[in-house]
Order: sequence, then C-alpha cells, then structure tokens
Amino acid sequence: MLHVSSKRNKNRLLNFLGVLRKKAGNQESLLLLTTLFVSFVPSIAQASCLIWTSWQPTRLTQQQCLNRAELALRNTGFTKGFAPLESGVYGETGQYSGTIRCISSKGMAFFIVAGPSARTAQNLLTRLENNY
Repeated sequence: MLHVSSKRNKNRLLNFLGVLRKKAGNQESLLLLTTLFVSFVPSIAQASCLIWTSWQPTRLTQQQCLNRAELALRNTGFTKGFAPLESGVYGETGQYSGTIRCISSKGMAFFIVAGPSARTAQNLLTRLENNY
C-alpha cells in the first residue's frame, strides 16, 4: 500500500513554485504564481489517496490477459470511465479506480486499486484478483 499524503503534494507544489519563481524574475509573474498556488491549496489539503497493489503470475498471451482483465474489472464493478489501455484496462466505481496491467512478456498481471478508504480499496483489490 502506498499512501499519498496531502503534505507531500503540498511540498512538491511548493518546490515547483520556487523553481518557477526563480525563472519568472518579475513582480507580475510572482503575483500570478502566488494566485495559482492559493487557488490550489484547498484541493491539495483534501487530496488523499490510498493505493493498493498486487500481482499474479500469468502464462496468458498479452491479448488473453487483456480480455481477462476487462472481464475482471467489469465483474468487480469498475464500469465507469472504462478504458482499454495499451498494456492494461482501467475502470472506476464511485470514488475508486482500478487498473490491471498485463505484462505477459514477464509472465505477470499487475493489479492497482486507488481510493479514499483503505478497507474498501483492499476489498476491491481482493475482489478484482479473484475475478481475474
């Protein structure tokens, strides 16, 4: 599990704005950057996402893995924003997103679920793996 904290995002943004400020060099640019920063602070403070991952060995071809990944996501309820990707499949359910990446050349299927609650994300990941 990886927890992306709002403090980390805030620090990254502050570092980025510091670099931009050094390059801007004048008062108007600095004012614009400050305005942008202040407008993003509330969303940064609310941004917290838990990411759960796992993997399974697979002997499927890339296309077989992608077909199975699509069925697993749909059967787990990740049907909104559904999108096949070059090496995987993506879908959403409520505040959660799920992805299965197929890396058949390495004999691996990689599972990712992200959302605000650890318990729900872990449950969705388990269901996704079982449906695969």
